[in-house]
Parts: sequence; structure tokens; C-alpha cells
Amino acid sequence: MLLSLLSPESYVEVCRHKKCTWVHHVDTVSALALFHDGALLFSASWDHTFKCLQSVADAHHDAVNTILVSTDGTTYTGSADTTVKVWRRLPGETKHSLVGTLERHRSAVNTLALSSNGSVLYSVACDRSFVVWEGGGGGSSGDGSSSTPMVVAGVLSGHTKAVLCLETVGELV
Repeated sequence: MLLSLLSPESYVEVCRHKKCTWVHHVDTVSALALFHDGALLFSASWDHTFKCLQSVADAHHDAVNTILVSTDGTTYTGSADTTVKVWRRLPGETKHSLVGTLERHRSAVNTLALSSNGSVLYSVACDRSFVVWEGGGGGSSGDGSSSTPMVVAGVLSGHTKAVLCLETVGELV
């Protein structure tokens, strides 16, 4: 894997007359996530991308602030574009496909957390919102088109300022 990064075909143009490997972000790295078995490291960046075995260019329309990977491989990204996107990678594949876009926040999504069983996603944002999403954690409609993989189960309120971090421990958030 490491040697393949050094080959010329692993380089992409990042600006006029400058090239670097596709694993480089061209702006601030904002988040990291480790796959449950420790074999894969995901990174998210303000350059609108996330990376893991592949660079997902223009994953969002603005900075990607957070990334989360569930035990089944579903990847969630939260962005300053106010959305949470859900991505899947088929077994044996390196390419991530967009499964759905979750929209409820009115400002930048700052962080994400999953319940212990992976069926509930929590997202928090600069708009002081705390959204609880429930669903199957990904999927598509029968015709292969994207469908919303999760739906809003509730919105918690009470914060008077932006919510910047979030974590789950057992049944506690």
C-alpha cells in the first residue's frame, strides 16, 4: 500500500504546476476516524473531501467538519454546508457511494456520534441544535437510487451557544 502511494499515477494536480499524492488534503484536516478493526483510517478536511483508500472529491459543498464510521462500514460526514451525508462502500470495493443526505440543521454540523448498536445517529451544530436520527444506517430504494437512510426522531434543545462536541457511552449521550 505504501509503495503504491509513491507511483506517478497516485499523484493528482492540486494547483497549477503542483502535484501531490491523492492522500494529501489541500486544506486543514478537521477530523479523523478509525474503522472498528483498526485497519483503515479516514480523514475529513476543509477542502470539501474525505479520504480513505480513495479521495471523495467534493463530498460536500463546504468544509467537512466531522467524520464517523460505523462497525458495518457506513461512513457519515458532517459539513459546514449544514448537511450530514451517508456513504457506503461495497465489500471488496474501494469507492464510496453516496447513500443519502440528511438535512435538518440551519448551520454548520460540528460533530456526530452513534448509539452503541449503530441505529441512532446524533448530530450537533452551530445553530445550537441537537438532532436525533433513526433508521437503518444506510440503504437505497429498490431501483438503486439514493434514499434517505435515516429520519429525524427528535430535536433536543436547551443549549444557548453552538454545540461543538458530542460522545456516546453506552446509553448515555
